[in-house]
Amino acid sequence: MHLGMTLSRRRSTLDTTGERSRVLLGLIWVAATVLLFPTASGAQLPEYMLEPTVGIGSVDHPESALDIVTVLALAPDGRLAIAQPNEASIWIFSPSGERLRVLGGRGEGPGEFQAISAMGWRGDTLWAADGRLFRVTFLDPEDGAPTVVGGAHRQAEGVIRAPLPARDDLWVLYRRWNLDPELRTYREEIWSADENWQPLERLGMLPEGPDGFRIQLPGVQGPARRTHPLGQHPLFAVAPDASTLTTVRREVQRDGYVVTRIGVEGDTVFHREHTVNLESVSAGTQSAILEQYVSIEALQRLAPSTAALHGAVESALDLPGVHPAVTKVVVGLDGRTWLRGPDDRSGTVRWTVLDPTGEPLFTVRTARELGMFQGEIETQNLVRMAADEAGVWAVVQDELEVPYVVRYELRPESSGGK
Repeated sequence: MHLGMTLSRRRSTLDTTGERSRVLLGLIWVAATVLLFPTASGAQLPEYMLEPTVGIGSVDHPESALDIVTVLALAPDGRLAIAQPNEASIWIFSPSGERLRVLGGRGEGPGEFQAISAMGWRGDTLWAADGRLFRVTFLDPEDGAPTVVGGAHRQAEGVIRAPLPARDDLWVLYRRWNLDPELRTYREEIWSADENWQPLERLGMLPEGPDGFRIQLPGVQGPARRTHPLGQHPLFAVAPDASTLTTVRREVQRDGYVVTRIGVEGDTVFHREHTVNLESVSAGTQSAILEQYVSIEALQRLAPSTAALHGAVESALDLPGVHPAVTKVVVGLDGRTWLRGPDDRSGTVRWTVLDPTGEPLFTVRTARELGMFQGEIETQNLVRMAADEAGVWAVVQDELEVPYVVRYELRPESSGGK
């Protein structure tokens, strides 16, 4: 795979000593390649690389063996919380990758979870939102008793997941209104809410639009619905402390994108329009996307033959002529915004990092799988990364699809990894 990972199931825990250090530091050196990116004034942005320094994950040691990783939360002091959905627990790691403790477990009692949908830190206190139980649990990772807030009785109309705590008396709600179930059109809104989770003020409204496209397979009643791989709907990200909402509107017709950040109390932090040269969707990219959909096992099981599946996907995919300028968004602890650029399926993508006022700072080119799982081809808000001023923690997989969480430090390109 493009990550340069040659780990086998015989490898043990990644660390920064001895032979295993040499394995770790060879993980994703393609991330050290960056691309010049002009600013609006014509100047070139600085170029940075990401250097892998710490790895978490093992197939031989249970205390480090990760299952599917969907939620990460980075603390101000460098500790990292990783949700483990199979056992509904939270693993806490030190900045050096040592597992410190395990919190939670499956259940409905205090400190237990069913489905962790989001996490964050408030100082030394970790909070975890449970989308199934519709509640938020505050945990002291050292020895404090859990504090549980909410439950199904607090669910407001249209709310689709457990709220996020900005502070004790102010929360962030996601609300979705289905407009046409058949076409899967919807309108999504982000609201502030009071301590009882009652909506206060709408912070953002994402324009209504299709949630994907439909693949009609021969002999199958009803279409298979998938998220569009080159979707142009707006993206959004809530800050790690839930204090702000950042939205990215992908203005394909205007050759650029618009980034807006709003405080949870309704104040506008910044609003920036950026013009870029949109990349054309090549024939190679079209073929790669088509083949990726044809390889989806869920679709293969429904299709009478590979040829039938190929034809159905090809007729259903209505790919635009250009890539959207942004494909994912991550907001770091330091207030900077990481924007993942066009994905032509060639193996790498460019990230543009904005400062806390929304102005471009620098660019980094990484493997396209950084923060994703193998086979992920659909544009969505989910990205498995946590960023701070010094770098990022991100999920990667080896060629056997074993997950790892790796720490990457930002380095100026001029240092060249010397």
